[in-house]
Amino acid sequence: MRILTHNQIGTHHANHNDDSVAVAELSDRHHLIAIVNGTDAGDKGYFTAALIATLLEKIAGEFALKNFAEKSSPTTGELLRETMAMLLEELNTLRSLLNLSQEALQLTATVGVLDETERRAELVVIGSGMVSCDGETIEMSQYATPDYLGNHLNTEEFTSWWAGHDKRISCENCLDLAIASLGILTFEPFSHDPYKPVTEDEIITFLLTQRNDGPVEQMFRRKIIYIEEKFGLLATDDVSVVRAFFL
Repeated sequence: MRILTHNQIGTHHANHNDDSVAVAELSDRHHLIAIVNGTDAGDKGYFTAALIATLLEKIAGEFALKNFAEKSSPTTGELLRETMAMLLEELNTLRSLLNLSQEALQLTATVGVLDETERRAELVVIGSGMVSCDGETIEMSQYATPDYLGNHLNTEEFTSWWAGHDKRISCENCLDLAIASLGILTFEPFSHDPYKPVTEDEIITFLLTQRNDGPVEQMFRRKIIYIEEKFGLLATDDVSVVRAFFL
């Protein structure tokens, strides 16, 4: 499996990128991917987004050691549930230790567990995010009442919340999977010079599903430069993408 990431600050953000990305191994066949987005409504969202991404990578490392030691083989769905339960439990503890305000925990997130052997992915979106699997892209936006990670820190209520949460996606027989923050929808002209027109859907397809010639490691950098030079567009909000190729 090949996992690529891209994370850039938006032109309307002067000081901080409020997005953070996490990628880690959960077992010899499972991988964790995540994008955490500190919202404009939050306080120091860049800090708490980075904190949560770091927590996710720590939790993944602990699960990897546990699964190796116990020679256990949890399913993709079980790993996602256990990861989210542990994240919210540890975040609740850190909230008290760091005296984090409710505003600081107004973050959205997309978290996924990938099984490279079975080419399967289980993902959960809290708040808003975008998921693309083999060319089919699903955008999930906030409801009328915004949903944030900080709303779900009561560990006693986790089981009922998890059972009723409807922003979950299962992908089977995957070859190409991507997740993205909704900053991908904020590309706007930066000058009045004439450029070739392009639609929002074409940009999404270009970034999340199309493959291009050239070194894979520089794929996203080349694409962002192409969008700027060919279409005269820059993203006003932070843009994060994680893309996994099931080999």
